Amino acid sequence: MKKTLSLLLALALCFSLAACGSKSSPAGPEDVVTTFCEALKAYDFDAMNACMAGSADTSALLADYSDLELALLDRMKECAAQISYTLGEPAVSGDTATVPVTFDYVDCTNAMTAVLDAYMEDLISAVWETGEDLSEDEALAFFKNAVEDEWGSVTNGRLTANISVPLVQDGGKWAISGLPEELASVISANMETAVNGYMEADGGDWDLGEEEAYEPWDSEWSDDWLEYEQYDGFGDQEPITVKFGRSIDWEGFRLTFTDCRESDVLENSEAEYRAEEGAKFVIYDFTVENISNETLNFSNDMLYLYDDYGFRYYEFYDDYLFCEDYLWYTDIEPGETAKSTIVYYIPVTADPDMYFIGLEDGEHVYEVYGE
Repeated sequence: MKKTLSLLLALALCFSLAACGSKSSPAGPEDVVTTFCEALKAYDFDAMNACMAGSADTSALLADYSDLELALLDRMKECAAQISYTLGEPAVSGDTATVPVTFDYVDCTNAMTAVLDAYMEDLISAVWETGEDLSEDEALAFFKNAVEDEWGSVTNGRLTANISVPLVQDGGKWAISGLPEELASVISANMETAVNGYMEADGGDWDLGEEEAYEPWDSEWSDDWLEYEQYDGFGDQEPITVKFGRSIDWEGFRLTFTDCRESDVLENSEAEYRAEEGAKFVIYDFTVENISNETLNFSNDMLYLYDDYGFRYYEFYDDYLFCEDYLWYTDIEPGETAKSTIVYYIPVTADPDMYFIGLEDGEHVYEVYGE
């Protein structure tokens, strides 16, 4: 999905950078930029091309669009129509010029978050029901449905970008010589940033540098299954150790952790995951009671595991396949109690007295150690 979105954004930027020298363009730098901005709002690539220096044929690029890409392009076009812009004073020097433009444009983060939430929920439900991985076409169909169903369900914000547009004299006429990469956010309604932010918040790919290497680990050990990051501690919040069987009132829920165990393998009737050398699975069982007066939504990925080395772990990405009880954005009614199991994947060097599930409430950190 991320690859598809990146290709789409690159395509949109490619269109804006492409040129078609056979078309006539306005005379002055401000006129050229104004014409380009109006074309951008209309997603009229031919008109944008007419404002550019050079020549290129972009018509073939539309031929291989998938339904997903077309659905996203339609949404970006809708957002582009809402762009407003203000031109500053042009600076002309011989055959070159720059025109500063302030764009006010749609930030689609809220819409993309709604889409991705729905997509992930539907995708996981489908895998859970069938016990099989979906094909790429099936996954794309889920995403297309999420785009169509969820995009208009929320209100998006707006952003501002200050972009300096360069121009040159081309054949006696002013033409745009190139466009900054920042224009991709304006064209796409900030889509790439929205998607990347969602993935990072959901425990996506963490890029740890050499200075963040975890010394107790074997440097040869592959961490392809591991999702973690360094954390800076809990500040001034008071740590409170909670034993198994004791309850924690947190975010309208009463959580009671009943068991913790370690294993080098996860298995069900159809599949088996075996931990690599130097790693292990940590499995917590717990119950969640809604102690509020309204329906609340609970999901396992709200819980993080911490260790004394200063690292935070996210739940093992396929744990739902091996847990009889599992909560994934599940509505819990007032007074109702649900059971769940969560799995983490950590180095074997972390003993049970070194790792804990940590729950913050602003004043305290409730720590549920493995023993």
